[in-house]
Amino acid sequence: MTTLELHPQNLSIAGENFVLLPRKEFERVREMMDDVEDLIALEEAKASEGNAPRIPWEKIKEEFGLE
Repeated sequence: MTTLELHPQNLSIAGENFVLLPRKEFERVREMMDDVEDLIALEEAKASEGNAPRIPWEKIKEEFGLE
């Protein structure tokens, strides 16, 4: 698991509280969230297939001429 060190800054404007992150940290958090969403979608897709037959990766590579 990747460890992410954040450097948040708290900001209060007109009674609302906000958290600011450096852009690179924000982009990394967004990438990690996208990865989690992709994993959830993959798990849902696998679950929806139930016991459907699987095609081995080696066969797919051979069929499409991949190395």
